[in-house]
Amino acid sequence: MARGQPKTRTTRRADRRPDRSSRATSSSTASGPVSIASPGPSWAMTGPNTITTSRSNEQGRRLAWPRLPEGLDGVTRLHALIASVLPAEGPSAGPVRRPAGSRLVSRPSAARGLPRWFLQQSDNGGMPTRWTIGRVVNRVHRDVLLPLGFTRQGNVCTRSDSLHREIQFYTPRWGDPEAKGVQVFLLVKISGLPEPLVEFRRDALWTHLEPVRGLAAYPRPASPDPPPRELMEDVAGPGVDFLCHAKDLRDFIAWAEDVHAGGGAWGPFQHVYPKGAAPLLAAALAAALLGDHELAQRTADAVETQERGKRELRDFKIERDRLPGV
Repeated sequence: MARGQPKTRTTRRADRRPDRSSRATSSSTASGPVSIASPGPSWAMTGPNTITTSRSNEQGRRLAWPRLPEGLDGVTRLHALIASVLPAEGPSAGPVRRPAGSRLVSRPSAARGLPRWFLQQSDNGGMPTRWTIGRVVNRVHRDVLLPLGFTRQGNVCTRSDSLHREIQFYTPRWGDPEAKGVQVFLLVKISGLPEPLVEFRRDALWTHLEPVRGLAAYPRPASPDPPPRELMEDVAGPGVDFLCHAKDLRDFIAWAEDVHAGGGAWGPFQHVYPKGAAPLLAAALAAALLGDHELAQRTADAVETQERGKRELRDFKIERDRLPGV
């Protein structure tokens, strides 16, 4: 070929064939076997997708050669394209036979997407036999927390101003899925602090709700039953009291000092964390963030007196010295 002469395309369109590595599913109809080639693992990178029907093993006719986008939109268009080339349903189409060795799985549409263990444990066709945790959280948020300004994201409800208030609902990691109850975690944290420089910054108070009633977890009622009464009552009572007791940073300082004075107990909660002098460290950080020099000095002096851990005291000073009230 002479220099500068343009290259010519020698590959004919008829030579392009679907990738033989593509997976195919087959069904038998009155008009002959139909093979649908589905995209292989690399279809999005190598080129267009193909749908082919054949009347024998040797010959085939290309019905469509589309370019489909990735994701749900592409799958939806692919399904529509497959439906457009399949034989029409009806008596003339004949029965559809499943390939040998395949297994037909039938389940209600409401159960689609549920994990296998859930379908195995459920005895009513895949529908939950007890209140799911999502249903519990939805009811608690709607009836108790939403009127107080809490927003919900999954199984966590939060409200943030000068303090970040958070309530988490979860189930124990181990155990029978049908027997698991609901556990509730409560947290109140100082908002507006810079990113921590130390591993364990003492800037929050937290506890669990179920020990108030002497439970390891709140039981989930059967699906037809009313919502869990004990859980609803405890969230609306001591749970909201813990989350909303401190209205601002000054209230949080006084509250943290009360928790320390009570040996880590407050109200109906016998165990408020972190223990030891940590509530005083949180109070001192809140005072420094507030910008009240006198209050910041008083709380810092209490930390110097009560905190015995050298690392905790060092970490506190690192974090406090970054705040405006120092």
